[in-house]
Amino acid sequence: MRTYRISLLALVVSLVTSGQFVLGQAQSDSPSPSHKIGDLAWLAGHWQGSMPDGWFEDHWSEPRAGMMIGMFRMIGPDGKTGILEFEQIVETPDGIELRFRHFTADLEPKEEAKKPLTLRLTHLDAESVIFVDTTPEQHDENYPHRLVMRRKGNDQYSSEVYVLREGKEQRVFTSHARRATAPTQVAEKSSSIELTAGCGSCVFGMEGVSGCPLAVKIDGQAYLVTGVDMDALGDAHAADGLCSIAREATATGRIEGDRFVAERMKLLPQ
Repeated sequence: MRTYRISLLALVVSLVTSGQFVLGQAQSDSPSPSHKIGDLAWLAGHWQGSMPDGWFEDHWSEPRAGMMIGMFRMIGPDGKTGILEFEQIVETPDGIELRFRHFTADLEPKEEAKKPLTLRLTHLDAESVIFVDTTPEQHDENYPHRLVMRRKGNDQYSSEVYVLREGKEQRVFTSHARRATAPTQVAEKSSSIELTAGCGSCVFGMEGVSGCPLAVKIDGQAYLVTGVDMDALGDAHAADGLCSIAREATATGRIEGDRFVAERMKLLPQ
């Protein structure tokens, strides 16, 4: 599957809307050796979020001894683990590097290379972090060429992953992550609420979403839905369907990361 190599940050695991990447001349592709691992301390902790192929969680250690260690897993729409990832951010004489390897759910390695996939930090400020493959001539078109992380305060960030194909950068996906605070307590809560339902792509225009997935808006925030299918709520492409208009609804469920896990949902009369 082509996307397994670029699932990172799957983390790194966003928001450029074109298929080409343009950031401006101030953000160079040259390595940035002046930064220290402590500049990325905000990343430490437990994160959850959504990406085109499913839901993910990521755990990063505090920076110590010039290194941060991360563990990532992606869970597909079928509820099964699709990708495991071991990550490392480390200080080197040439600057900060992001290294990672992918594994199956059974810990079989996805890549045959002896060395981990590696990107180098080229830009870091209070709002964005950029890692770039400094040796693109050694890698094929499925290797992540550039990773752009965009912070939204201390508890949210989005990640754009780009590849280099025919000499041009193409964005292959965007993921969105939130800091998971007290995840066990959140997962245990399930209540009936009123919300707005619609197609995540056609109606809500969610970043990185393809097809016609069911989504809801709660307090202005859009969430993809698991547990209830779009087809269970009528003809999505009818004049009053969820690919045409947003509908008020009631639902029982809970928020987990960037997903609304629904037990039931009912559209209200227009």
